[in-house]
Amino acid sequence: MREFVPVLLRLQGIDVRIRMTLADRSAHEEKIRRAEEEQAAGAGALKDAEALLKDLRKTADQKDTDVKGVEQEIQKFKVQLNQVKTNREYSTLLHEIAGKEADKGAKEDEMLRCLLLADEASAKAKADKEDRQRRDAAGRARVESAKAGIAEVEKALEAMARERNEVLKEIPADVLDRYERVFQMRGTALASADPRKSLCGGCHMELRPQILNLLLIAKSWVFCPSCNRLLYLEDKDIEQGPADWNPIAGEE
Repeated sequence: MREFVPVLLRLQGIDVRIRMTLADRSAHEEKIRRAEEEQAAGAGALKDAEALLKDLRKTADQKDTDVKGVEQEIQKFKVQLNQVKTNREYSTLLHEIAGKEADKGAKEDEMLRCLLLADEASAKAKADKEDRQRRDAAGRARVESAKAGIAEVEKALEAMARERNEVLKEIPADVLDRYERVFQMRGTALASADPRKSLCGGCHMELRPQILNLLLIAKSWVFCPSCNRLLYLEDKDIEQGPADWNPIAGEE
């Protein structure tokens, strides 16, 4: 079974690269999503600012109309002043005119306030629009860059898929099934065993001596009892043999 370890390691290397490349693609897609969300939010904010400006100008226009209406009423009362015949009527009209003048002044103040707010909103909307245009341009550049990155990722994935398919031809179906289940669960499917420390290189849990013996015999697949990774010995450990693995055991 030892002869399949190199090809399984090749497969694992490919699968790790595929996983990392898929993560790169997800990162590019996230950049696109964020850029599009920012552009949409910016467009919504500009729309709200334009709506506010429109409302302020509409209110200012209405206040101007109100002022003109009061001015007409004042003018009408002034004309009536020349037509009254008693002091009482004259005083009453003067009182009405004074009230309308005060009303006119209040409406003019309101109109002026709306005009000032409209001017401020207009200046802010202009600045926001220019800033939004710069941000949108930068966002479009990020999107184009991310799309180019995705295109490169897709090419790389296609190449790795072809490479993987070739490697799969060399692996028995039952071993491949176990490999893929462990890889999906652990992120890697193979782990080198450290015979000197009696540890699994994947989960770092202790391995029993008989497991190391099975690895040395290499007549069957040996899996870590803790993480289920397929265990193998490095070539140097096979060449050196058990006498070099555990000096303390050798002395015993």
